[in-house]
Amino acid sequence: MKRKCIMCGNPHEEMICSDCLPTADKKLRKLIELVDELENLVTKGKIMIKEATTPEVDEMPELEAFFVKVRQQYDIVELMSEHRELKRVGDHYICACPVHRGKVDSCRVSPDTQGFYSVDCCGAGGDVIEYARVMRNLSYVEAAYFLAQMVDIPLPHEDCVEG
Repeated sequence: MKRKCIMCGNPHEEMICSDCLPTADKKLRKLIELVDELENLVTKGKIMIKEATTPEVDEMPELEAFFVKVRQQYDIVELMSEHRELKRVGDHYICACPVHRGKVDSCRVSPDTQGFYSVDCCGAGGDVIEYARVMRNLSYVEAAYFLAQMVDIPLPHEDCVEG
């Protein structure tokens, strides 16, 4: 099965191509081994995977729906560009670690996955809200509120935050 290497974005048979494999983190390699094993079990018909469904935002509790709206509407590339120069590589961007002021391009930013970033050298990563939380030293909810105000998303009622 042809897919893209998650490190370089080029089409390969494996999740990480042989060129990128030496630089991949041990945990990432283990995860890939588990995914490959799972795919083999599915292919052989030993297990069935039920297709996941994502509930509509309107069906979610108010705070989670708020987080989803922030993730969907705030561009992580724009936010991270305030701290680091991002370089486009295929369908993602790379930069030096924004959290630890690294010098090597070890951070991968995937704008098409609701704004996710991951850093190979230190293990930092998360969505656009987590990035704002780390960079501004806020709680997750405070970071979501900060981003929401930047893109005019209405804030949820206070009682849903306390629960």
